[in-house]
Amino acid sequence: MAEKNITAADVFHSTDRDEAQSRISAVFSPHVLDVIDKSCDLNVRLSTTVLPVITLGYLRHGAEVIVQPGRLGSYYHVNVPMSGHTRSTRGDEEVITGENIAAVLLPTERSAMLWSRDCEQLTVKINRTAVENRLAEALGHPMDAPLRFDLAMDLTSGPAKSWVRTIRSLLDALRDDPTLIGQELITTHFENLIISQLLHAQPHNYSEELLTKHTLTRPRTIKRVTDLIEGSPEAPHTAATLADAAGVSLRTLQDSFQEQLGITPMAYLRQVRLARAHDDLVTTDPAQGLSVRDIAYKWGFNHVPRFAAAYRERYGVLPSETLRKV
Repeated sequence: MAEKNITAADVFHSTDRDEAQSRISAVFSPHVLDVIDKSCDLNVRLSTTVLPVITLGYLRHGAEVIVQPGRLGSYYHVNVPMSGHTRSTRGDEEVITGENIAAVLLPTERSAMLWSRDCEQLTVKINRTAVENRLAEALGHPMDAPLRFDLAMDLTSGPAKSWVRTIRSLLDALRDDPTLIGQELITTHFENLIISQLLHAQPHNYSEELLTKHTLTRPRTIKRVTDLIEGSPEAPHTAATLADAAGVSLRTLQDSFQEQLGITPMAYLRQVRLARAHDDLVTTDPAQGLSVRDIAYKWGFNHVPRFAAAYRERYGVLPSETLRKV
C-alpha cells in the first residue's frame, strides 16, 4: 500500500542516539543504530520528502556508525553517497560505496551498513508493490520470482546518472515551490519516471527478458534514443530524426516512450534540456556576463519566453530568479 501522507521536505536534527534511531526508523524501517567511535559525538541530520510511493531524503550521522535494518519488507532502498563512503552488506554480498558507487537494498534480504564519519547519502525508498507492478506491466505477465537488483549501482553509467538527475530535479523543483507536492499530475509523473528509469538503469534478474522480449525491442529503442538525447540535448532533434536514429517508425517510438517512461520523446528531450539549463543557471556567476538567453540558446531553446514559461512550470521560479540567486 502507498503511504497516505504527502509532505514537503521535513528536517530533523539530533545528537541523541535513541531519538535519532526512533525518527529514522519511522521514516524508513525499524533498525538498530550503533556508534562505533564513542569519542565522536553523534550529529544526525535527516531531510525527508514523502510522496505517495517514494520517500526521498538526505541523511548524515556525523559519526562512524553501523546501521542494521534487517529485511526491509515493503520497499526497495537505494543509498547514493554524496560524500564519504559505506561498507554495505546484503545477504552474503558486500560493496564499498562512494563517489561512483551506490547500493541497492532489497525487501527480501537482510542488510547492514557501516557509515564513515563524513558520509552523507541521498536515500531513496520506493514502495515494493509499485516497483513490481511496473515491472509486471513491462514484462506483460506477472513476475515468477522475486525481483533482485544487483547490489552495486555504477553511477558513471548514463542510465544511472540520468536516474539520479531525475531525483535531483524533483527535489530542486519541490524546494523552489513546495506547493508542487500537492499536484498529483506532477508527483505521479516523477514517481513513474523514477521507477521506470530504475528498472532500466540497474541490472536485475529480469533485465535480459526486458531487453529480448519481442514487444520490448522497446527498451533497446528507448536506450538508443535516451543515450542520444543525453549525449547531445542541444542538437536540433525532432521526433522524426529520433525515430530514424532508433531505426523504428515514429509511432513505435512514441508508443515505446509512453509505455516505458510515461512521456513522449520530445517531452523527454525538453526535460533533459531544462535540467541542463537549470544546472548552468545554478552554477553560472552572473558577473561572467552570461544571460538567460545565452543559456537557453546553448541548450536548444530558441524561443526564450517559452523556455522561461517551461522553466517556471518545472522549477517554480523564473530562470532569471535562479541566476540572480547565484
